Amino acid sequence: METNYDESVGRTRGGGSLIGRTLRVFAVSLVGIAGLGISLYFGDTLPPIPEVSPTVAVALSLVTPAILLLVASAVGAFCAPRVGLRSHIAGVSVERATETNGVTGGVTAEARHAIPWGLFAGVLLVGLDATFAAVTDLSLATGGSTVGAVIASLPMRFLYGGIAEEVMLRWGFMALLALVIAGVAGQGRTPSRGVMWTSIVVSAVVFGLAHLPAVAQTAGLTPLIVARTILLNSVGGILFGWLFWRDSLEAAMVGHASAHVILASSAFVVAL
Repeated sequence: METNYDESVGRTRGGGSLIGRTLRVFAVSLVGIAGLGISLYFGDTLPPIPEVSPTVAVALSLVTPAILLLVASAVGAFCAPRVGLRSHIAGVSVERATETNGVTGGVTAEARHAIPWGLFAGVLLVGLDATFAAVTDLSLATGGSTVGAVIASLPMRFLYGGIAEEVMLRWGFMALLALVIAGVAGQGRTPSRGVMWTSIVVSAVVFGLAHLPAVAQTAGLTPLIVARTILLNSVGGILFGWLFWRDSLEAAMVGHASAHVILASSAFVVAL
């Protein structure tokens, strides 16, 4: 296990045992799972399962994401401290301010710029979405066709998107990429900016690619739709990855949730 405290940078590293880090992050990610469950139960996106009640259907739908989050929590708990990525919750590389003010104080300090960056990402996404909507008939704002559907989607947007997706994509996948790329490049535990930016961009693009099967089922895939899907899902991911690298996993979560303030507002306007 890595050291306790580095006076030169004002950070603690390691955050206790691997199991402890994993369980702390996973416990928080379960809030995101709960948000997804609420949206599925009250929304209209859950496919009916014959002879199964809606409650059981929702529970079954949450099993796979819960397993993925547990795996991501463990992968990040192992990889993040080894490439200098931080989490107040996990206790990895906690800044000196957090040592004084606790997790809440550290997150609050980072939120002062994570929120504006998240709002900027939301505005940028709405603008790009409107540009593509003119020629593709697809729009992020049509994720809820009625006000009720938009309201039902809010727990999924803010909790699953803002918390669970960041655990999977940044804490788990991006940290793993950074460790692997740094190892291949022979950089050990001090990855360069190039390694980190590569990890940020690749994890964001992979997130965009992962949306293609769902888009194919509803709209079909053309070069323009593929480009739209990858770009819209990558733009926010790149910014949230930067927040993760610059500050912490929690800053990425706050930024992601803040982006949904703009996206949900846009959906409300369309639904009215």
